[in-house]
Amino acid sequence: MSDPTMFGLGIGMTLLFSFGVVLYLRRHLKAILIDLCGSSERAAFWCAFANATLVLLPLIVTLDYRPGEGEKVASLWGLVAIADRGIAGVTAAVIAIGIVVGSFIARSRVITAAAPK
Repeated sequence: MSDPTMFGLGIGMTLLFSFGVVLYLRRHLKAILIDLCGSSERAAFWCAFANATLVLLPLIVTLDYRPGEGEKVASLWGLVAIADRGIAGVTAAVIAIGIVVGSFIARSRVITAAAPK
């Protein structure tokens, strides 16, 4: 398998994985964001932002893959290395979004509990 073909397959696998995660999280994330943001318009923006992050961050990480100078990598292992970077990018994006949304959930619960009745 040629290097461009291997690289294209790696990018394609990363994008498929990223879009799969976006589809899986979309409904759940939107429901939480509507609750946190107070309106569906604000939630739609932040959901779109999260979706873009989930696609672009892994793509950036995957596009940065370069085999070593003069190193001839077997096709399978090169593809695995590219996919590994893509999965690491998706994981980093999901963790970052989880930390941010989780911190807002914690803050909103403290504010709600402290509000006078």
